[in-house]
Amino acid sequence: MSNRAKEIAAIMATYEPGQVWQHRTKSCENWYTLTEEPKWSWDVSEYRRRPEPKLRAWRTEEVPVGALHNWCGFVSVILAAHDNKMFFISQRGEVTYNFLDSGAVHAGKFSLDNGKTWHPCGVLEQA
Repeated sequence: MSNRAKEIAAIMATYEPGQVWQHRTKSCENWYTLTEEPKWSWDVSEYRRRPEPKLRAWRTEEVPVGALHNWCGFVSVILAAHDNKMFFISQRGEVTYNFLDSGAVHAGKFSLDNGKTWHPCGVLEQA
């Protein structure tokens, strides 16, 4: 079996109905979401499971200052962001900070609507 045949077989083996798959013609750079099961026309098309977006750390200018931040049940307000640090003020009035690229910041969630909805901290980027 050729390397290409092995590659095709490996891709097809991961297919399960209900997953979001994409295809493109070999002459096109853009991927398109399939709306039905793939036809597996390997002579003209390529196929892949749609990549999941990845969460990256906020840059200083992207921090939602004024939002609530919830880390393990400890809710605080994002007070400021400066020099790769995010500053918080707790419900008791204590000011603390963490580095933007630390796990503590991005393990939390933030809310822009006073805690009605929570979002992961960071920016979702398409793969």
